Amino acid sequence: MEGKYERHIQRCGGLQGTDYKWNLDIKENSAFTFQIISKKNVSPSKPKHLFISGEWQSSSDTLKLYNWGNKAEVIVFLNTDNKLIYQRALSTYKTDQLIYLDYLKRPTLVN
Repeated sequence: MEGKYERHIQRCGGLQGTDYKWNLDIKENSAFTFQIISKKNVSPSKPKHLFISGEWQSSSDTLKLYNWGNKAEVIVFLNTDNKLIYQRALSTYKTDQLIYLDYLKRPTLVN
């Protein structure tokens, strides 16, 4: 379960597209950091950064990320086939930065 997971999506809406990057780092000590970066494809545009950190718990095929600041806020993933599939309906942490997230996966190593 421990390790890095990521996802990058370019949402196109004519001239109003946005790039989204999600980076999740699950640490051995039950802590995690989740960085979300979004940047509109118009000039000038500065990226928006969202950092979430807290404690993670895993049971069978479910991963739950609990926010340090508010334990009632949880992000839920289904762990399957080396992917973490975002479970929007089960997650109580709400932010526009997660609307387009479908899954995270481990980065591919290039030789």
